Amino acid sequence: MAQAPKQDAPLRDVVPTGVMTEFGELKDDPNQNVAMGGQKIDFCFTPGWSEMRWARDVALGEVAKGKRSKAEVPTLPVNVRLVRRTTPGGQPDGMKQIQSGNRGYVAVTKADIGQPWFTALPNGAQVLADGTITKGDCTYMVCHAEQAARNAYEKDRTTRQRLTGAAERAESAGVRYESTLMQPLKGAPPSKINVT
Repeated sequence: MAQAPKQDAPLRDVVPTGVMTEFGELKDDPNQNVAMGGQKIDFCFTPGWSEMRWARDVALGEVAKGKRSKAEVPTLPVNVRLVRRTTPGGQPDGMKQIQSGNRGYVAVTKADIGQPWFTALPNGAQVLADGTITKGDCTYMVCHAEQAARNAYEKDRTTRQRLTGAAERAESAGVRYESTLMQPLKGAPPSKINVT
């Protein structure tokens, strides 16, 4: 039995799929990632610094997918943060600025505008009479890579010490925690989890 010749599917009109607004159709832009929306979605957006962080996060994601080596991931030259300069009640308070200063942070000033990590004054930020840059009840502070690396290491080390200490205290008190709770049930099929 002979088969009928294959016919092409009929052409159809393109159906608009964007969101209709009073200003026309809103279409997705495949070249723009929503997370790069900048100040419109991130209160803490800092021109320059935020893009650096985003580029590093994207690179780390590519490492996880096997598309890039760890050596190709950019390192950050500084750490920029907003540090509170008032109490919750709105009274002036420099305690957080002092704590940050003890960790190597210095105030970002008008002279820093134009640096790769602070390319422009963020929306809502203002320059005070002393040249420091503030946003709301916070001030911008920066720490250079060498000190930021020490701070990150110390934070990680302290966290690990606390977790190890908690596990040791639980063990000495006879508390069952995750490692003993992971034992397979009697008669259960073999598990891929190796319990030590």
